[in-house]
Amino acid sequence: NSLFPKEQRKRDPMKEMDVAFGEEIMGVYIDVHSSGGYTYYPWGHKNKVSPDDESLQALGRKISSFNQYKLWAPNQPDFLYPASGDTSDYMYARFGVSSFGLEIGEDFYESCKLFEEEIVPSNLPALIYAAKVAKKPFTLGKGPDVFDLRVSRDSAANERIRVSALASD
Repeated sequence: NSLFPKEQRKRDPMKEMDVAFGEEIMGVYIDVHSSGGYTYYPWGHKNKVSPDDESLQALGRKISSFNQYKLWAPNQPDFLYPASGDTSDYMYARFGVSSFGLEIGEDFYESCKLFEEEIVPSNLPALIYAAKVAKKPFTLGKGPDVFDLRVSRDSAANERIRVSALASD
């Protein structure tokens, strides 16, 4: 058994690296590393975009909008170097899930105070967002997203309600 649907897997991931999974995939995998301030996504083992780059990039940018991290991905200005053996590449290729890595914090060993007061608060919203879109990450990650939805009774009119929200692209 698997957490990720068998029907979205490729029979031979190595031979099908250039075949897109498409918009209907399910699942998000996030590998958390220490220090760097980057969000990365496949392919990381070489500077070549994946066949689902548009969807991965859209979700990567959305995740980075919460923590202000730079994108470390193929053909991005902040692609530092190829990283072989990265689990985000494996999870994307093998299980067909939207896969990312977060390099959190400023140092390999963070103080508890910095971790609890800065790193967790800046990354938890990104992780919660990823969990919310896990059912269809390649579609939902492209937005729009509604944040801060508010419903209130309009005191000037007896039976009216007021709805307000903040939406992103």
